[in-house]
Amino acid sequence: MKKKDDNIIPFEESKKQWKALIDRICSDDDFAYSFFHEKCRPLFSKILWKLYGNNADYDELVNELYLVLKKPDSKGEIWHALKTYDYRTSLFDWIKTVAIRHFYTPSEDIFLMPDSVVDSGLAEEMFSKLQKATYRKYMCFKYLAHLDDEVIAHKLQLNSTQLSPLSRKAIKQLKSIVENQYPEYLSSMFYKVDEIEVDIEDCHDSSSQTEDETRQETHIDVYQYLDAMPNDYYRKVIKALFLDDKAPESLAKEMCTPVSNIYNIKSRGLDQLRDVALYSNEICNLEKYIKLISDDRNRMILTSIFIEKKDYDVVCSELKITEEQFKKFKKDAIKEIKKEIFKNKAKLGHENK
Repeated sequence: MKKKDDNIIPFEESKKQWKALIDRICSDDDFAYSFFHEKCRPLFSKILWKLYGNNADYDELVNELYLVLKKPDSKGEIWHALKTYDYRTSLFDWIKTVAIRHFYTPSEDIFLMPDSVVDSGLAEEMFSKLQKATYRKYMCFKYLAHLDDEVIAHKLQLNSTQLSPLSRKAIKQLKSIVENQYPEYLSSMFYKVDEIEVDIEDCHDSSSQTEDETRQETHIDVYQYLDAMPNDYYRKVIKALFLDDKAPESLAKEMCTPVSNIYNIKSRGLDQLRDVALYSNEICNLEKYIKLISDDRNRMILTSIFIEKKDYDVVCSELKITEEQFKKFKKDAIKEIKKEIFKNKAKLGHENK
């Protein structure tokens, strides 16, 4: 009996800790926001990377989950979803399960816009059939004009965080149009990933960690990414703005450059930092996927920035292209390698069934 009681006591003590944690989340908004956006960052970052690779807006997705858990029930009681936690597993394991279910649909549509559909003018024809003007404009800006998301948001007079749900809705409606009116293009524009392995082995219960420890771990990751950036100038601006919390005007004065140039460097730096995150997150056999790329220029760009880790200016000089051309070619190249990675995952999922 004593051994049995010894096994029960730690679990009961854990339940008290989890209950106290939930009570504080439900009663302290500042703590709740910090808990989900900072303390759970290592957990959510790994989940989002596994599901979306480099194509995810961390803050937007986590804030979406935060609001889902905080949403009131029909009686107006907030944190209704969080209070459904039944204490059968650790709180962090429960949050992990909820997050995966929220972020990921087992049968996921992957959308690609083939160059042939764009070049033939068919894409513009398809977009014109979308019901909402906002959807039509977004798809044209994104896939015909190849504008950056910040520019698209400005043109549509939206907050940048609104683009992701807008994109999902527009693409969902486009799929229905293609399915009914252009069925011969359905397989080339939409394909399913029936199974993506989501194995979050290293995301254990971190309730024993303090918030300071978690924040320190997050900052270490950021500094590792910054150190891996090939352009010192970009690195300096990103560090000053985001880690040292300097105002753009103050930084511009310090660097003897116009404020507008600081914003340009910030945009390029964030672009480079996102790319660094791709090869810093240990994608297995990245070089193998690059070799599968059929276009010589795309393959050269991917090799240069992800394997050789060259500065973007150097790549532009070697290929004798402008910065705008480089951005477009890089976007196409990354889209192609993502397709190869997803195809491989789908194939492995099918073979393991």
